[in-house]
Amino acid sequence: MTLTEGPWNTARLGDGFVVTTGDDGLTVTDVRTGTPVAHTVPAQRSWQTWDVDPYTGLIAYVDDGNNIHVVSGGVPVQAMTQLDSSVAATVDVKGGATSWSPKWWLSKPAASWKLVIRRKATGVTVRTLTGGTARGVIATSWNGKDTAGKPVGNGAYTWTLTAAPADGQGTALTRTGTLGVTGDGKPDLVSRDTSGAVWRNNGDGKGSFGSRTRIATGWQGYKGLF
Repeated sequence: MTLTEGPWNTARLGDGFVVTTGDDGLTVTDVRTGTPVAHTVPAQRSWQTWDVDPYTGLIAYVDDGNNIHVVSGGVPVQAMTQLDSSVAATVDVKGGATSWSPKWWLSKPAASWKLVIRRKATGVTVRTLTGGTARGVIATSWNGKDTAGKPVGNGAYTWTLTAAPADGQGTALTRTGTLGVTGDGKPDLVSRDTSGAVWRNNGDGKGSFGSRTRIATGWQGYKGLF
C-alpha cells in the first residue's frame, strides 16, 4: 500500500466503492448502491497523506501527529471476476511451436493460478501449467506437448483455468473451454482391441508406430476425436 499526497476534497476509486474527503473526514460510498456506508476516519484538516487499497477496502492515513493508521472502509469486497479474455479455440502445433497463448484479464490480483489441459474423449490430463501472483492478467502459453515432453496427438481437448484471489475474499475463479489441436505432422493409426476399447497408435513420422493411447471405450466415442 502506498500513501499518496493529495489535497482536501479528493477521491479514490476502489473495487465497487469511492472514498471522498470532506469536513466530516473520509466517506466511503458503495457505488453499486449509491449509499454511504461508513465514515471511518475523523476529520483531520491538517492531514495531507492518505490512500485506499482498491482490492480490500482498507484505508491508510496519517493523523495530525504523523501517526499512521489503517482502518476498514466497511464495504463488502467483491469476488474476483473475469473482465476479458483472449483464448483461441484451435492451435496448430506443427514443428513444436508455442502457438497457443491464452490470456485472461481479472478484476483484481490472483495469488496463484492453474491451467489443466485434458483429452476431451477420456478426460486424461496431458499438461498442467501453473503460476504465482498475477496482477490484472493471467498470460501463459502451451507448445502442444504433454508432461513428458512428447507432442500430443491431433484432436479435441478441454482446458480448465482456476485462479485464487490474492485477498482471500470470495471463491476461486474458474473458467473452462475446448481446444482443437492440429498439425503434429505424424499420421496415427486408430484401432480397437478385443474389449472394444479404441486406441490411437502414435506415428513416429518415419513409417512406424510407437506408443499408444486409449482414446475411447468404444466406437461410439470415436466421433469428434479428430
